[in-house]
Amino acid sequence: MLDTIREFGAGWLHRLGEEHALRRCHRDYYLALAQRADAAWIGPDQIVWYERMLAEYANLRAALDFCLAEQDGYTALELTGALWFFWFACGFPKEGRHYLNRALDLGPASGPARAKALWSCGHTAINLGDTETSLRLAGVFRAAVAEEAGDESAAFAAACLEGAGLAVHGRQAQAAEALDAVPHTRPAGGRYHAAWFLLRATRAFVHVHHGQFADAMVIADELCAACARRGETWMRAWGGYNRALAPLGLGRAEEATTHVRTALDGKRRLHDSVGMAMTLDTLASAAVAAGRAEQAARLLGIAEQIWHTLGTPQMGSPELVAARQACEQQARHLIGDDAYETAFRTGYDTAPDTAITYALRTPEAAPPQAPVN
Repeated sequence: MLDTIREFGAGWLHRLGEEHALRRCHRDYYLALAQRADAAWIGPDQIVWYERMLAEYANLRAALDFCLAEQDGYTALELTGALWFFWFACGFPKEGRHYLNRALDLGPASGPARAKALWSCGHTAINLGDTETSLRLAGVFRAAVAEEAGDESAAFAAACLEGAGLAVHGRQAQAAEALDAVPHTRPAGGRYHAAWFLLRATRAFVHVHHGQFADAMVIADELCAACARRGETWMRAWGGYNRALAPLGLGRAEEATTHVRTALDGKRRLHDSVGMAMTLDTLASAAVAAGRAEQAARLLGIAEQIWHTLGTPQMGSPELVAARQACEQQARHLIGDDAYETAFRTGYDTAPDTAITYALRTPEAAPPQAPVN
C-alpha cells in the first residue's frame, strides 16, 4: 500500500478508536498463516509457501512488532516458533534470531510455544556460526520437551539440534552418538515434522566426516527418495549435498559436481543462504579436483559473498573451513596467485543472481594446466 494511503487509513483508525482492535486481528491472521505454512512446509507446496511468506514479510514483521510492543510474549513465541523455516531455511537467520531472542525474553518460562521457539533459535544460531549457543539451547530444549507427553517428534527434534550443533562444532563422534539415540524410522506426526529429515541429513554429513562414504550415500539416497515422494525441495537439496560430499571424498569429482549443482538449484529456489554457500564451496572443491582451478576460484568468490552476509564463513566448522582452505591452496598452485585473485574477485563482485546462474552452468572440460611453482 502507498505510504500516503497507509498513513491516511491509520489516522482514520486512530481517530475512530479501532486501531488496536484491527492490529489484533492482523496479528491473529498472520499467526494462523504462519502456522499453516509450518504445517505444510515438508510437502509439495513448499516453494509456494516460501514465496507467499516472502511477499508477506512486512506484515509478519508488523505482527511480531505488535506482539512485542504489547508485551504479548506468548503470541510472540507462537509466531516466531512457527516461522522457524523462514529464519532457518529461507535466508533470514539474523532477523529470526532478533525476534526469537526478544520473544524468549518476554514469553512464559515453559510450555510448547517456548519449546518450539527454543528449537528455532538453536538452529538459527547454527546458521550464524554460534555453535556454543546452539548447544546450550539444545540442552534447554531437551529439558523443555521432556515435559511434553505424546509428541514422538520432540525426541527427534532434540537429537537433531544437539547433533547438528556438535557436527558443525567439529565433534563428530559425539554428534553420531546424539543422532543415533533415536530410531531411524520417521515418527508419525508431531510439532516437529521436519526434525527427522534434518536429523538424517546431519547423520549423512557426520558419516562423510568419519570417512564412511558408503553409509553417507545410503542415507542421502533414502532422504532424497523420501523427499521426492512428498514433492519437497529444501531437504531434498540437503540430501543432494551429501550425495556430492561422498563421491568427492572418493575422488569422483564429476559425479560430485552433478549432485552438488542439483542441490544448489534447490537451495537457490528457497534462497537458503547457508545452503547456497555450502553447496558453492563444495562445487568449488569438485571443480578444482577436476582441474578447473579458475572456475573453482570464481566459485569460492561467489560463496564468500554469501558467507559475509551471514558473518561466520563455513559456520566456523573445522571440517568445512579445512576443505575450503585446501580448495584455495590447490587452485593457487594450479593457476598462480594473480590468476586466482582475479577469478576470486570476479566471483565476489558478481551480482548474486548472475553468480548463481554461472555456478549452475554445465562445467566445461578443464584446460591443460601446468603447476605454478
